[in-house]
Amino acid sequence: METEPIQIGEIFQFEREWFPEVMGFVPCAACHELTDRAYLRVLGDKHVCIPCSVYER
Repeated sequence: METEPIQIGEIFQFEREWFPEVMGFVPCAACHELTDRAYLRVLGDKHVCIPCSVYER
């Protein structure tokens, strides 16, 4: 399967209010992606994002 290359556009201001449940972002302990605190999961003694956890959601 062939994929298209990433296209980078101009930077713009996103005109939308932030969702109220956003409590801040923390890097996932496994993949280091910034993750909203509400979407972190506990795996052992680490806080990880949902894709890195064993949870479905």
